[in-house]
Amino acid sequence: MFSELKAAMAAQGWAGVEDTETMFLEEFKDRRIISGFLKDKDIGSKRLASMPDRYTNTIALPGGGALCRPTPINAFTEGDMGSVAAWWPLYVDFFFNNEYELKGGAGKVCSLLQPIKRAKYPAVTELEERISIPLSCLCIAIFDAILVHLLHSITPEWQDLRQSICAALGSRKQATTLEILAGAYAGCDVVFLQECSADFIAGVESNAALAGKFVIVAPPDLDTKRGQNSLMLVSKEAFDVASVQNHTARIFAKMREQAGEGASLPVMNGDIVAATVTLTEGATLFLASFHGDTNGLATKPVVQAVNAVVDEVKAEGTDAKLVFGMDANTHTKGKPGKTLGLAEFAEDLAGLGLETCWGPEPDSTKLTTFHARTYLQPQLNKAARRDEVQAKGD
Repeated sequence: MFSELKAAMAAQGWAGVEDTETMFLEEFKDRRIISGFLKDKDIGSKRLASMPDRYTNTIALPGGGALCRPTPINAFTEGDMGSVAAWWPLYVDFFFNNEYELKGGAGKVCSLLQPIKRAKYPAVTELEERISIPLSCLCIAIFDAILVHLLHSITPEWQDLRQSICAALGSRKQATTLEILAGAYAGCDVVFLQECSADFIAGVESNAALAGKFVIVAPPDLDTKRGQNSLMLVSKEAFDVASVQNHTARIFAKMREQAGEGASLPVMNGDIVAATVTLTEGATLFLASFHGDTNGLATKPVVQAVNAVVDEVKAEGTDAKLVFGMDANTHTKGKPGKTLGLAEFAEDLAGLGLETCWGPEPDSTKLTTFHARTYLQPQLNKAARRDEVQAKGD
């Protein structure tokens, strides 16, 4: 199987295929599939399986509908995955042989894979960053193959069970989300959203209740591949929507300025959106929405850049008050260089003259999210057994 994968990757002209083969032979080939791969936290923290999964798990097609990677962890229904031998040809065809009408035009799924940047995921080595496209292609193939093998070994009827779960939970995900927004959130003046696909924007615009109530403020450079865009729904009743001025590009420019020449940024297109907009009663707000990385390491530099741009806007004559809705991904206890602690973040906000909606000293025992997950997903550093959900959840 690896020889076929290597040939397919080399045919794309990818750099680093030989180094990827060396890593396969020296680091992956002889590992045990559970203790050596599924439980390897480094694979998760380096996003070697989860990053390619973001781009290829479920791909929104320009004409509507979706294209699913042959894997147990999505709603793939286009073939038999009852064994690794049956699954592998489907996999190779999906990535390398078939051409599809993608949002950027006709192309192969393998062209969607993107480099994994050390600036955002510091656990990645320089070599791994350089060969991250073929290396991540290898790792997601290993991950999917392991799942197919395990599920078939445990219960040969697993495909029927998966299809029933998909029918119950997955097929109406976007429609259900839009229904919730149009119902419970219809009375809001601003809704800050993160990790939205480009198709979600079209869904909002085609929803009569939402389109009548809100205008969408989106990043000027949408992320159409990862489907992880930050958005804002701004009330047409509360705001003069003609006054919206998008400042997202200024945030990125400020981050580049603060990071220094040649430094990589810990964010990507779509992670941030920012704009000024005037209330119908006259006051101006600077609104921002942001989705941070799991460890929260991008949060402080983003907030610092946003605050600096707000100061510039004020200096230009617009007295705008900052309202920032973010998934900051702070942790109960921070670890220098690894995770952002809530107390550290609150202290940093105070230094900027800002505070959270819970006050200057938010309570770290008031948890909002456990990031523990099952092993049927590629962020393996977050996987936990059922009895470990709370202990390993944050």
